[in-house]
Amino acid sequence: DVLNRFGFGAKWCGWIQECLRSSRGSVLVNESPTEEFQFYKGLKQGDSLSHFLFILVMKSLHLSFKRVEDAGMFNGIKINSSMTLSHMFYADDAIFMGQWSKQNIKTLMYMLKCFERASRLSINLSKSKLIGLSVSIEKVEEVTRHIGCGILNTPFSFLGSKVGGYMSQIKSWDEVIDKMMKRLSKWKMKTLSIGGRLTLLKAVFGSMPIYHMSIFKVPMLVLQRTDFANITKKGSKPDKIEHEIVKNAQKPDPKTFSVY
Repeated sequence: DVLNRFGFGAKWCGWIQECLRSSRGSVLVNESPTEEFQFYKGLKQGDSLSHFLFILVMKSLHLSFKRVEDAGMFNGIKINSSMTLSHMFYADDAIFMGQWSKQNIKTLMYMLKCFERASRLSINLSKSKLIGLSVSIEKVEEVTRHIGCGILNTPFSFLGSKVGGYMSQIKSWDEVIDKMMKRLSKWKMKTLSIGGRLTLLKAVFGSMPIYHMSIFKVPMLVLQRTDFANITKKGSKPDKIEHEIVKNAQKPDPKTFSVY
């Protein structure tokens, strides 16, 4: 039905249904597979077709939730006079946000139940969490007990980035710096050439801190701690290895590898 609503023809829908119904699998019991049995419906994990079908299904949830919001049954967060944010989807994660009210919570749970009945995709509430901003913890606990989900406390990580933390404080960047140092602590001087060392440094400095620095303003002391010249001078503390990038040669310009 979802494919038909998006304009796919009957022949294409028949192909998709046949792919879903013709799959077979077995269960591993005591490290031995059982007899194969046939799947008649549902999306299989690891199937390359599942990703595209899942996106279409989530698109239908977006359209349904948008109609509920337009009807005034759910009040989202007003960003400005012309934009209201109520939900965001990324892969198989969904975030719903709105004003704290019993009506909003009731509407959200009703929408998720309707989506489950229509798509046969069950929402795992045990893995879902609720957070209330400027709301007493007693009210949050009351709602979580009613709907059966957990409580989300700040700060927390989402898509590899910390949310709700005071990123203007130096200690908030300790986790990012520790991850960088762990990558560099595995670097043994005897096993890597000069070119390999430079490649590793570029890979670490060019990916891990850049993602966070593109979102948050970085304190100057954190920039000094993640500076290429400082790290190569101090070395890796866990192994107490003195990291010399170029031995018996001219040292490259540190500004080329610094992250600002």
